[in-house]
Amino acid sequence: MFAILVPVSLLPLIATLLWAERKAKKMGIVQVASQPKASIGRRTMDLFDKMNFVGLALLGASVALILLPLTLSKNAKGGWHNRRCFLRSALRSNLTSLQPP
Repeated sequence: MFAILVPVSLLPLIATLLWAERKAKKMGIVQVASQPKASIGRRTMDLFDKMNFVGLALLGASVALILLPLTLSKNAKGGWHNRRCFLRSALRSNLTSLQPP
C-alpha cells in the first residue's frame, strides 16, 4: 500500500512543477539557450542543477515521512502514543524546513 501511495501523492507535486516550467517558458521568464557540446560530466552536472535532484529527494522524503506514520500507526504498539511515530513526524518537519526556497 505504501509503495502505491507515495508515487500517487507525488503526482500532483510533479504536475505542478511541470506546469510552472511550461508557463514560465511561454511567458519568456525561462529561455532555452543552445549550448555548445560539453563533456558528459558537465552535462550531468547541468542536469542535476536543472532538475534539482536534492530538492526532489527532500520533497519525496518528506512526503514519505508524512505517509509512513499514518501507515505504521495501526500496527505499532500503542498506536499514535508510540514514540517512533512522533519521531518520524518530527523528522518530516525538519526535512521540510530544509527545502530550498
